[in-house]
Amino acid sequence: MAMDILFFGGFKDGEIAVDYTDAASNPYVGGSPMLVGSAGMKLCKTPQVWGLSKNSWTLDSKGDVQVEGVVQSSAIVGTLVAGFNKVKLFSDIDDAEPFLSPPTSGGVWAKGDLGYVDTNGVWDNAAAVSKDAPGLLITVVVGAGAAPDSLEGYAVPISLATGV
Repeated sequence: MAMDILFFGGFKDGEIAVDYTDAASNPYVGGSPMLVGSAGMKLCKTPQVWGLSKNSWTLDSKGDVQVEGVVQSSAIVGTLVAGFNKVKLFSDIDDAEPFLSPPTSGGVWAKGDLGYVDTNGVWDNAAAVSKDAPGLLITVVVGAGAAPDSLEGYAVPISLATGV
């Protein structure tokens, strides 16, 4: 898992359907920006973030009913974390980090940076397109700014583009 909740001020929906068709080609990890579409929760590659994934696609797909250990290919549910939560995003042995290393702006993460969703579905400290809305406010950078071990920050409840 690549995300811890340090302060819980929002909500967790643990019964939300996963868009498994999208996830198969756009896998997510804990802390990834997520949106909700007609087929369920999926990795967000635009500013329209609804929340953060609590688990990875791998964990979610193994967490549902299985037949003889076969990974589910449908009817998967995941956990979406939304609201004013303080989170810690990191990389571990099993999951990729949900943030860009090094980030676009100056090549380093710094306290006070805003986190935006890039076109690959990871957090970056520079807006991908004009008028992007940030989804994170970074409060702590652990490790080197160009390749941090983890980032701590406040998640914005729902981040939407401010204009088109």
